[in-house]
Amino acid sequence: LCRFGARSSPKPVLKFCVPAAAECLAGFAAGSATTGAGVAVACCQTLRIIVGQLGRGLLEKLATILPPLLDLAGASGGRGRDAEELGGAALESLRALVRAVGPFISPYLQKLLTLTVEDALAHLRLALVEGLARDLVASVPPRLLLPAVQAGASAALQAFPASAACAEYGSHLLRLQRFASYEAWIFSEATPEFVASSGDAAAMAGILALISGGSRAAVGALGAGGALEDVPSVVLRRDPTRPSAPLESAERLVWDAFCAEGSALHLNEVTALAFSSFALRLDIGAVRSHVEKAMSWARCSQPALLAEQSTRRA
Repeated sequence: LCRFGARSSPKPVLKFCVPAAAECLAGFAAGSATTGAGVAVACCQTLRIIVGQLGRGLLEKLATILPPLLDLAGASGGRGRDAEELGGAALESLRALVRAVGPFISPYLQKLLTLTVEDALAHLRLALVEGLARDLVASVPPRLLLPAVQAGASAALQAFPASAACAEYGSHLLRLQRFASYEAWIFSEATPEFVASSGDAAAMAGILALISGGSRAAVGALGAGGALEDVPSVVLRRDPTRPSAPLESAERLVWDAFCAEGSALHLNEVTALAFSSFALRLDIGAVRSHVEKAMSWARCSQPALLAEQSTRRA
């Protein structure tokens, strides 16, 4: 009925079908549903059809649909096959909504970003989560998306533990890798005018902060008493049996290869791609200035230490 009648008679669909589907999904997300999971999956399918038919005509019901979909997708991890199917159906519906009303989805942007970087079933439906991330990049204007990504990355860095076991840094590194991939995708499609107007100094500071994640994880793990020999395998995730091709373009940046597990090496690769995509949209003078900042940041206190040593007597 929605497929064949939504465009010609949208009012009954918006008044009855959308609220009923949203109420059903909210019940499943809260764990209070009395019907089978197939009902919620059917509700997700119905919502996708309504979105396809009405597009931006659904804007007045955005606050009704999005919260239960976000809750269902985020709460579906680790509860069996039905829960996995529900989470997948919710993600597909979210993708349809993002593609249809991306420029108007900014009130929920931070929650959507959080869902893609912290999804509990990422290892089982990673391609679907990456698809939602790519839809956000393609559908949300970069002037809205980039600040939200930078804010999310900053919050992830603030949550970084100062000292912990090596294995505990995996999820923290993975969040940074995915935020870095957002920046790489955004800058690879951005115009020079957008990069210049968005504040290239703030963007460069964010890139340097992201690339510091690997060293912070290594220092924190060693500070907590971790063994030095565990750092390459647990923090860096260096795998000598797996050949690694250089990450040369955003088209080659797929989460299955670079954002499936927390890895300082992959974080460095993805952040380097974000920097190169960013730098290619600046004039040579600005690039030189940012490279000097990066070199100064990398050297940290080395010049001061060398100056102190030069005054010592042999």
